[in-house]
Amino acid sequence: MYGRLPAISGPVGPTRGFVANFRDFCPPPLRCPTARSFSLHVVPLPPAASSLSPPSDLLAEIRRGSRVACTGGPTRGFVADSRLLKFALAATMPTVDLCYLRLLHEIAEKLQLGIPRCKVTINLDGQFVAYVDLCIPSDEPIVGVTRCWGSSSDIAGIAEQDAARAAIHQLKALFEKYDKVNWELAILQERFNSEVGKKNEFLAERLNIRAAIEECHSVINHLGSGPSSLTVEPSDSGSPPMP
Repeated sequence: MYGRLPAISGPVGPTRGFVANFRDFCPPPLRCPTARSFSLHVVPLPPAASSLSPPSDLLAEIRRGSRVACTGGPTRGFVADSRLLKFALAATMPTVDLCYLRLLHEIAEKLQLGIPRCKVTINLDGQFVAYVDLCIPSDEPIVGVTRCWGSSSDIAGIAEQDAARAAIHQLKALFEKYDKVNWELAILQERFNSEVGKKNEFLAERLNIRAAIEECHSVINHLGSGPSSLTVEPSDSGSPPMP
């Protein structure tokens, strides 16, 4: 059985790691002679943790009959069940290093800004401190420059990365401010268009009222300019008597 172990996926090289058998999820057990397929998982250890010795119950598990499964090359591993998987995962927690300087250059290139320069100086405590000058364009002929300082460090590279991180946060704050101004401008534009529409409706209503008033005046003037139907008789009592 142990000669027919399937290929173990994972790095093959000088990295050492625990080979964990998911016995609880893929029965039958690894030590069962009738087992024909089972899942193996290689958890690589970082160089700092490669010297860690397995726990006592792992060694006992190996002594009880489990075999040490090795991949091709100098890679070594221990066969363990799922109870020891937490130990392997805790010992191999991955870390991600971010290059803030490269990220800052990419952001500046996409925003069509000037290439930011990071400068490193030494403070009064003898530690390295860096700063980045951000050139912020505007409608005015004078270009605004914002200086972003990072925290001090004993290593110049770390100080540069922290200054770049501060510059990225500053650009993010400026973008959020710009986005908020655009949002407020859109609301003001919408309200302005609404008020202009109401004004146009009011002017149209006034024009209709003025047209109706002019029509009434024309009707009254037409009635007043016609001939009078009243006639005065010469033999009226108000006339002087004939001689």
